Order: sequence, then C-alpha cells, then structure tokens
Amino acid sequence: MAARIRSTSADGFDEAADFVEVARRLWDSWEDDAEIRDVATGRFIDREKLHYIDFEGRWFSVRGPSIVPRPPQGQPVVTVLAHLTIPYRLGAGAADVVYVTPRDEAGAAAIVAEVRAEQRAAGRADDTIHIFGDLVVFLDGTAAAAAARKSRLDETAGEPLASDALIFTGTAAELAWTDCCPLLASGEQAVSRHVPSHRSELGRGHACEVVVVLDPVDEQLPVGRVARWDGSDHVK
Repeated sequence: MAARIRSTSADGFDEAADFVEVARRLWDSWEDDAEIRDVATGRFIDREKLHYIDFEGRWFSVRGPSIVPRPPQGQPVVTVLAHLTIPYRLGAGAADVVYVTPRDEAGAAAIVAEVRAEQRAAGRADDTIHIFGDLVVFLDGTAAAAAARKSRLDETAGEPLASDALIFTGTAAELAWTDCCPLLASGEQAVSRHVPSHRSELGRGHACEVVVVLDPVDEQLPVGRVARWDGSDHVK
C-alpha cells in the first residue's frame, strides 16, 4: 500500500486516509478476548468475537475481519510526516502523531495553528493529536568537531545534506539554548528548551523529535542513533 501512495495530490492522501481507516477497523475487528486457545476442543478463537468491517471506499473495499489477532496495544500509534497543507490534513484527520518540519519559532506556530484548524474541520477537536517538530542534529564535544562530523558525512555522500527539517550542528549544551538554535525558542507555540531530554515541548503537549544523523565512520556513534541529553554536555 505504501508503494502505491506516492502522489502529492489530494487523491493520494485521501487514499492514505482510507487505508488508515481500514487499518483501524481491522484492529478492532477482533474483540480483546477473541483468542480462547482451548486445547481440549481445538478452538483457537471464538468466531462470535470476530466482526466484519464492511468498508466500501473509492479505491478499495475490505470486508474483514483481520486475518491476524488484534495487536497487544489494541490501536497502534498512527504517525504522519507532513510538510504542506494536504498532508497536514491527513495527519489531523487520521493520525495520532504528526511530524512537521518548522524552520523557526514563527513557522512552528503557523504549522501548529494550521494542523489544529484541520483537526477541528475533521471533527476531531476533542481527540489528542501530538505534533512533533523534526530537527536533524549533528552533535559532538565542540561546535568545530560537530561541523567536521557533518563535513565528513557530506563528503561520504558526495553532496551536502539537504532536509525539509532544520539542521543543527553543535554541542548538546548549545542545542539547549535559544540563541544557538532558533527552533528551540521559548513561547506558547514554540519549542521549549526546558525539557532535559531529546524531546522538548512544542507548545502544550507537543514535542520536538531530535533525529540525530551521526558520523558513519565512527563506530561509537552509529548512523541513525537518537541522542538523549542528560543536562550535561554529553550524548547518551
């Protein structure tokens, strides 16, 4: 399904919304106690506790129920990465978490306002939808060392790193202070610097997910590892 939803048009994202709706219905098509695992009778499930979902959409139809048991958590978290209005609408209408890529405090405030407006329009004003702001960071013991780390990665890739998210290069301590990272600014809808971890609050109840791109030639800091800051100038 993911391979099919590649269009940037509204139709592509509407199809994605239908896909999420089907997934959610299928997760609920087994009641929590549908698995009985009765060895004596050889019955694994109680068929009366499995239900059709009877979904009819523009792109596909699914009768259900799911062919596998309900996930342990019931409804797994649905996340959407969004950069523009149409994917904001998908996230606000179908997701539990929306990842966004603001470049500064004003951008963060505008994106949060737009996602919340789409959330209300989708009839989900009372639902909890978290908004995470992506921040790509290169951390090291000094700003110069962090810059050198990024340069080595750029050289290995053959071109400078480009990202929809803001790219920060420096130390963990610098990352925590507003004047070194414009996205980490205090304010009602801005990213707060007061939470001592790799997630800082974006307004009330939201967070900034710091995605760490680390030097691929450094065995101690593998690519893709997420850093956690403990309040000192060290990366965990």
